[in-house]
Parts: sequence; structure tokens; C-alpha cells
Amino acid sequence: MSRQKPNMPKFLEYRALAKRFQHDKILDHDVENSDTLAGVRIVNICFKDSEQFSAQIERFAKDLGISKREFMKRSIVHCMEMADQALEHALEDFE
Repeated sequence: MSRQKPNMPKFLEYRALAKRFQHDKILDHDVENSDTLAGVRIVNICFKDSEQFSAQIERFAKDLGISKREFMKRSIVHCMEMADQALEHALEDFE
């Protein structure tokens, strides 16, 4: 029987990150079951694409142990942050 080497720093980081992002799972339930959240109106954001693309999203979310909503929202937010930085960089000479 092969034993894995204990890696306490990675284990502790994993557990700390799991605790940090646990809030998102609670938020998923609240968003899915409400029309408003903390006084903010909740709306559906979606687009049509192939079944293959949808299956990829489902697979990534499942492999990561998160909801499709959380996976897509984090992906879109990250992309918006990169777009904001690109726009700032491209327009910095015009100011």
C-alpha cells in the first residue's frame, strides 16, 4: 500500500479556502429561491448556446463541487475585471 506524503500547508490552505467560500453556497440557495435579496431585485441572466457548451459548464462546476451559477458568475466577474483593466490600460494615454 502506497502512502501519500502528508502536506500540511496545502491541507490547511484547502480547509481555509473551503471555509472562506462556504458563504457562496448559502448565497446560491438564497438567490435561487428569491426575487429580491437584501433589497436588490434578482433577475435571470442567460444566453443560448450548444448542448456541448452547457455540458462543459456542468462538468466544470461538478468537478469543482460548486453550482453552475457560482461557476458562471465567478467566470464573468473575472472577465469583467480583466476587461476593465484592459480598457484602463488602453485609454490611459487619452487622459
